[in-house]
Amino acid sequence: MTDEQTMSVQLRESTGKGVARKLRAKGKLPGVLYGENEPAQAIELDATEFDSLRRAGAHHRLFDVLVGSDRPPVKALVREMQVHPVSRAVLHVDLQRVSMQKSVRVTVPIHLIGKPEGVRNQGGILEHNLREVELECLPGELPDHIELDVTELNVGQSLHISDLQQPGVTFLGHAGTTVASVSLPAAERAHEEEAAAAAEGEAAAEGEEKAEAKEETSESEEKGSS
Repeated sequence: MTDEQTMSVQLRESTGKGVARKLRAKGKLPGVLYGENEPAQAIELDATEFDSLRRAGAHHRLFDVLVGSDRPPVKALVREMQVHPVSRAVLHVDLQRVSMQKSVRVTVPIHLIGKPEGVRNQGGILEHNLREVELECLPGELPDHIELDVTELNVGQSLHISDLQQPGVTFLGHAGTTVASVSLPAAERAHEEEAAAAAEGEAAAEGEEKAEAKEETSESEEKGSS
């Protein structure tokens, strides 16, 4: 379960692109707080503080949002972040109020733990195919991440969304979606495929030779009988 953190915000009356640019120039981050049948409120956050929270996984966490200093905290999730395409700096944040009695849908990262048997002793490589998964749970059960033990994986084996487990959580992705797998390196796979193709070719040639030999035997038998 996620440890709740506190996020301080201030209400703002002015909105628009010009206001947002001025806020960012002063080290502030524009945003909006909405949800739970309450009116949407334009807010501003400290950009440096939010960046630290984001790097620590803020977009997967439940927060106690303090709106000013004279109001009780509001439970909320980071629902959307607009990010600059080049600098990757956050430009705007949407916070959604939540009820602790209502389930929410969120996407959280998947952390692989352990070193697979297929990597340790079989020359395989571990592939992390799915790095995030969507889930549904009560806000109080929201995990920072989901752990998946890959220790027992051999070469050619995979783990799927159906293998993920977390109390109080329902995973929403397709059960057969691959989360992690162990395979041979590309060069080895190519070598094995070439060897298999060569063996198949030899088997086909051998089959042709046998068929030809049988045909010759049949012809000889026919000539002898005539």
